Amino acid sequence: MYEDECIDLLRELSKLTSESSSLKFELYQLNETARIETMRLAALISECEFYDKEKALFLRKEMEPYFKKYVPF
Repeated sequence: MYEDECIDLLRELSKLTSESSSLKFELYQLNETARIETMRLAALISECEFYDKEKALFLRKEMEPYFKKYVPF
């Protein structure tokens, strides 16, 4: 009786561990995408600076929290 329950719990734990690993990998992929898109945005803002320095400065300030979060040095 207890042996069956233990086996069921071990199976459930194994399943949950697998789901957790899958979610961790998905989160890693999302963070990597956010990092890449943040760097692309920084490049576009740099191009914008050539045409309109004030707008570029505004955009850079808006982007700064994302840059600090996703592109740490």
